[in-house]
Amino acid sequence: MLKKLFSKFKRCSHEFAIDSIKLTGIPLIPPPSKDAGYAEWQKYHEDFYECEGNTKRVSSFCRKCGEEFYADCGIDLPGLIIGESK
Repeated sequence: MLKKLFSKFKRCSHEFAIDSIKLTGIPLIPPPSKDAGYAEWQKYHEDFYECEGNTKRVSSFCRKCGEEFYADCGIDLPGLIIGESK
């Protein structure tokens, strides 16, 4: 019974296989026209780093728990990246 109780609080130490990291294909926000003003370009640069096309550029499933994670690159996935999937 105690084992069941504590298993709810156990956290997964995530592992990702390098060959399971895939590009999501979410498009980036388009840049403003070349003759746009300073304010439009400033807003573009502020929004670029927070858009889903940048923050969710790659996705991968944890090998242990199966949860899907998104990141801007494979290095930013929250866990250990190992060789190939089994």
